[in-house]
Amino acid sequence: MKVDFRQKQYFIEEPEKILEGTSRLSGFKPSKLIYKGEVRREDWIGSLVYEGLYRGKEAILKIQGLRPEEDEPQIMAKFMTQNKSSIIRTANIYWHQPWNKKDRFGAFVVEKVQSPQIFKYPNANKKQKILFRNFYDEFHMEALKEPWENVSVDEKTNIKFFQKRIKRLMGERPDIKLPEEDKERIKRFSDFVDERIEDSATVFTHGHLGADDIHFDGKEYIIMSNLAWGYKPECYDLVFIIWGCLHKIRDAKINLQKAQKLIAGWFSAYKDLKYLKNVVDWELKAKQSLLYFVLASIVVQLYSDEHKRTASQLELDTLFKIHRHLFDNLYDQLNL
Repeated sequence: MKVDFRQKQYFIEEPEKILEGTSRLSGFKPSKLIYKGEVRREDWIGSLVYEGLYRGKEAILKIQGLRPEEDEPQIMAKFMTQNKSSIIRTANIYWHQPWNKKDRFGAFVVEKVQSPQIFKYPNANKKQKILFRNFYDEFHMEALKEPWENVSVDEKTNIKFFQKRIKRLMGERPDIKLPEEDKERIKRFSDFVDERIEDSATVFTHGHLGADDIHFDGKEYIIMSNLAWGYKPECYDLVFIIWGCLHKIRDAKINLQKAQKLIAGWFSAYKDLKYLKNVVDWELKAKQSLLYFVLASIVVQLYSDEHKRTASQLELDTLFKIHRHLFDNLYDQLNL
């Protein structure tokens, strides 16, 4: 995990002042704010992204408030150094100021990628799923050749990884008063991890391969987010995109069957992945990670200000209901 979202002392409090100073240092000329990295709450700002010009070229400025373990441009450089793929890359960096305690932020200017993301949440058609499938094979077989980090003790195995994530979920939003049924779901998942999951080594990968993070211009895939590299359970990166689809649904009429159909459509597409031919019990491992992601939505994600702002109360109530049903059904399947 390259950013600890609990470090509230590094949230951005004066965006205009920071933008002015960064623009002066870099020569970037901002035109508009295109992304505000809210950490669950609207007033918890972890990062800001602006569109504008840099030396006459269209470019993007990213300001990172939350302290990263390593600056994103440095991570991108390490990935590209070992990358053997001719069709996967990161965006080109034009300017970089490392994160430092004095300024309490870091920033960099990067090319404005013109190609579209592989699809728009929450639904992907057959062709778009094939795009992701082709990316995933190329990513694992050619682009990611060797890790550039050592694995930490508390993420060395899938059991240790999930145990750590459970603790984070329980402490991330102390202001949320969870219903007793959801506290029970946390306990059930914790017991499931301790008693039912077969322990196996984690793998080094990108933990944030979602629809927003992969752009494709017909020839090249460009990875847009680079602060989530690290060691994850096998197939964790395969279901992140499904989780994104599920919690981005805005439909008060969605039901459990439709949600399960969405999941099944992705799993069906994954069956043709070449990379998975050598992954033992990939479907079981993917469902275990999906169970964690669904739980994360129930106890943290769906309480975010973004959801309150973009979903009606009826839609939000439906999302909670569907995720709870999904968790219970997945849990039962995995405990047979």
